Amino acid sequence: MVVRITKEMGLNCMAELCHEQWSHWMRYLFSKCTYYPDGTITIPFELANRWIRQSETPYSLLPLEERQSDKEQAMKFIELYKLLYNSRFDGFEMDSS
Repeated sequence: MVVRITKEMGLNCMAELCHEQWSHWMRYLFSKCTYYPDGTITIPFELANRWIRQSETPYSLLPLEERQSDKEQAMKFIELYKLLYNSRFDGFEMDSS
């Protein structure tokens, strides 16, 4: 049985994964913060510096352990793409090279 997945369905699947990754990161970030009665929060200085450094560093120059974390996130997209492609996804063309 072949399941047809439209471009819109595929786009929604990819967007959902993006949102899941973003919301997971935000929950992690906020779990590291200090909360104050006025509603403000503070990110610890060491973590803020680390995340700024990471955000300003090209992937190829990151330390191996930091690249591994990015690879784990990328694998989620690869698995989703494979699932969509194997379902006769009408949204992307796959390069055979």
